[in-house]
Amino acid sequence: MARSRTSRPPQVEQIPTPSKVLLVQNDSSEPSALRGALEREGFQVAARSTIREALSCLPAEKFVALICDLHLPAAGDGFTLVNAMRHFHPDAITVIMSNYPALRESVSALLPQADEILVTPIPPHEVVTRLKDRLRDPRHQAFRVQEPVATIGAS
Repeated sequence: MARSRTSRPPQVEQIPTPSKVLLVQNDSSEPSALRGALEREGFQVAARSTIREALSCLPAEKFVALICDLHLPAAGDGFTLVNAMRHFHPDAITVIMSNYPALRESVSALLPQADEILVTPIPPHEVVTRLKDRLRDPRHQAFRVQEPVATIGAS
């Protein structure tokens, strides 16, 4: 009597999907050093140069992170984009970049949704390192409710 063997389906190796980063810079028409650094580290990069282009891809694609200039080109466009990213991809890491050194302190109170605020110029490998660190430990900035000015001294 011959034994019948039950055949098992071959094991399919899970190939990790590259993590997709939305990179929004004023001039993303040509590859930037930051884009190259991200791609060398295995990230899939969706590069956009306007806030309109960036906003249009948010509902259709899954992103693990956003890296954007603060001014795209209008002042504060980065704020709008971070808020939209939080809406469509609440777990995504958000990084704002600006060449204004006082930004980190002044904006951190105004924009608690941003996980990192980086002052440029910053080497691309440093941005990638910070992003990878954040992805390993994705705690987001805690939103702190500030006491409104109208209530101070009203007691």
